[in-house]
Amino acid sequence: MSRQSRIGTYEWCEQNNGQLNRSEKFELVRMLIRSQLENLLEKLAYNSGMKSERFLRIDANAITLPDSKIALEAELLAKNSFTDAQLNHGYRTYFWGSLLGQAGLLQPDSELLFVGSILHDLGLSQLHIKQACTCCFSINGARLAHQFAILQGWDAHRAKTLYETISLHLNPIVDVAIDGVEAKLLKDGATMDVIGVRFHCLPSGAIQTVHAQFPRIGFREEILASINNVPHAQDSRPQFLSRGFSILAARNPLDRRKFNSISQTRR
Repeated sequence: MSRQSRIGTYEWCEQNNGQLNRSEKFELVRMLIRSQLENLLEKLAYNSGMKSERFLRIDANAITLPDSKIALEAELLAKNSFTDAQLNHGYRTYFWGSLLGQAGLLQPDSELLFVGSILHDLGLSQLHIKQACTCCFSINGARLAHQFAILQGWDAHRAKTLYETISLHLNPIVDVAIDGVEAKLLKDGATMDVIGVRFHCLPSGAIQTVHAQFPRIGFREEILASINNVPHAQDSRPQFLSRGFSILAARNPLDRRKFNSISQTRR
């Protein structure tokens, strides 16, 4: 499968509006199997202590929100577009991605990662969710974020990178060597927040710290509603993956009390 036809890339999204053909559905299944195997092996390695040294790299307090003009404008757009639960999901996606970057010695462009994280679900916002029945919400959100970035002065290449950083986040596998650090970390951060994948890579204290700043109140209910109750476009990734993600989201280990024990206050 060529770079241009890879699921979730800018070219693929714009060519077919996110509609999967039969071979692409098989490719998604292959990605799912690979991601589950990789997650299992990584979890076993952490549980055995083989990667315990990575915990020493984790410092949630070292992560700050970018304060560039576009980052502040993106944050304002998110606050005006999302419910509190959706907004906090965007913040947590950024923090999980940044923390997983610490664990894996990946150094993202913080501005790009933040803008992508805080805006990645624009396609599920109240204003745009109706379009999910005709276009994959991640593609619609990527287009909206791309337009926003152009208006804010980003050049075409950087805006396209933002587009793909968002549009790729529904893929079970995102290759850091091909798709970039920010796309990998946004995907991992968002997936961790929705279904708990890779939570074992972070110490409980770091998870509690993020939850204290950006609590999960109402998120489980809203994410399940967005999976189960929204009529996602036929043969789109959210429609194809919905059943499995619904089950996993309902069982997300991040919703356990031990990860939400610190007094929850907003920034």
